[in-house]
Amino acid sequence: MNEKKFDAVVLIKSCNPDKKDEFGTGFVIHKDENYTYILTCAHVFEDIAVDGQVRINSFAASLLASGRREDENIDLAVLRVKAFENTSPMRLANIGNQENRFKILGSYDYDEKGGIARRGLTGKLGENFELWTHDGRERIGAWDLVIEGKYPLEAGYSGSPVVDTESGRVVGVVSHERRQGREGYAISIDALRRVWAEADNQ
Repeated sequence: MNEKKFDAVVLIKSCNPDKKDEFGTGFVIHKDENYTYILTCAHVFEDIAVDGQVRINSFAASLLASGRREDENIDLAVLRVKAFENTSPMRLANIGNQENRFKILGSYDYDEKGGIARRGLTGKLGENFELWTHDGRERIGAWDLVIEGKYPLEAGYSGSPVVDTESGRVVGVVSHERRQGREGYAISIDALRRVWAEADNQ
């Protein structure tokens, strides 16, 4: 898989320097003449936003759409930031298959002084399962993630793209880790259309 794809993965930080230890990951899904659109987890934005904004690549970014609504609980959010140069959106896929290999690129806290590192993780897709919306009327697709290798999934990876290594397309967004980071789960990219109607036009 071409590593150039991961140029679209960004670090999301707070605009408040007192919250320098709080961060997450996101990735570019669309661009136009004025803005770049970033997909991440809703909980990343909620945890670190100050006055409705976060910081991406030294630019202030604002919330465009969120899956956290009264009738739904989709842990995805779309942010809008001033356009980046030389960054292409990642390609998305609405389907995936159990046992397919994936790669994740995200950020984590690597020391006690607030240092942030970026590292790729690999693994296999586990079972596909469904999350109920708050009203119990509809379901959202999700994936179990099985992490391989020395390094675990950590909190800063929330919002990272889960890229199918064969197709090179994003099939999910890392939402939570479990079992000390040896496993986790991701929201299926298919849920994006429920959060941001413009996703069907990308």
